[in-house]
Amino acid sequence: MWWTAATAPPDDLKGVDEKRDGGRRGVIAAAANATQFGRRWSGKILSAWFSRMRRHHLDDFVIRPATEADAASIAEIHTASWRDAYAHILAPDFLSGSIETDRLAVWSQRLRDGSPTQLVNVVLSPAGQAQAFVCGYCDFDPVWGSLVDNLHVRPDARGRGIGDRLFRAVAGELSAKASGSGLHLWVFEANVAGLRFYERLGGRVVESARSEIPAAGGKAVLRVHWPTIVQIG
Repeated sequence: MWWTAATAPPDDLKGVDEKRDGGRRGVIAAAANATQFGRRWSGKILSAWFSRMRRHHLDDFVIRPATEADAASIAEIHTASWRDAYAHILAPDFLSGSIETDRLAVWSQRLRDGSPTQLVNVVLSPAGQAQAFVCGYCDFDPVWGSLVDNLHVRPDARGRGIGDRLFRAVAGELSAKASGSGLHLWVFEANVAGLRFYERLGGRVVESARSEIPAAGGKAVLRVHWPTIVQIG
């Protein structure tokens, strides 16, 4: 076996030799227990290893304020993200047609003429390629607080913890600048993965409304709220 003094087997695996004296049934039971224990510990070891590797990997990424020069890259990420995550939410003719022009116009305007309360950050890979972006507004609503208006990760860069890190970073920045402590965002009700992501971070659905995005056709959106940044999981 590969146990060490630091990973000694639990009580249900001690005395395996004694169980053998009980006959074939005892041997089978002991083997099953040993296999289950080995899988548990292997899973924990692998999980910890992947967690460490992901943290190390993220250390090589850079989050910085976006500039007008980033408009095209941000529009590209936004387009790719909507086409991937919103394929069943937004109108097909919009996703296959004018979305690229629409998003470029939006981000060119926002980065050129953004309000003083606007915050746009971009995540760059070690090679300098934009992988994700976030846009937030400080003190956006007197009841619900600051707003995270957009958070998108390039589809082929998901699953690395980039979105998690980016959300926590922008939440911290908005909280430091805001007069209040609340934070909120809107997520499509049909965007199950997105909603699950924000709920895992401690957000709570407080109300529903209809999307104002023309291509959404009035689909339901949910307001997710954090009363304070401390409540981000």
